[in-house]
Amino acid sequence: KAGAPFDMARWAQRDVALWIAYDGEAYSGFAAQPGDASCGNNGFKPVATVEGRLFEALEKCRLIESRATCRYSRCGRTDRGVSALRQVVGLRVRSALRCDDAAVCCSSHGGTSREEEGAAVATGAPGFES
Repeated sequence: KAGAPFDMARWAQRDVALWIAYDGEAYSGFAAQPGDASCGNNGFKPVATVEGRLFEALEKCRLIESRATCRYSRCGRTDRGVSALRQVVGLRVRSALRCDDAAVCCSSHGGTSREEEGAAVATGAPGFES
């Protein structure tokens, strides 16, 4: 059954910085490359990148409409097979958070830390259903 089209304009949004940790063994680096689904395949051989997996997850969860519309920026990159701790990306996401201080509000809710969730999204770790 096809769902109704998603309209991001109906939701509040906020700019966030995500810390991401990942094991890069299975990836062709962090940054999306020609052939990565998030860049548009353009006839290139498909490659798996951490950034590509991140966008797949963000779009699937409907936190963003697309890479082009979320004001995405990254700080740094890695080569094939290289792992990273605290890779930082910034983007605008759908949010129901009503706190003035997002970091304090998020940490007061308990559960998994945002770093652990970022690592799970990027690596497809246990607990993250792709």
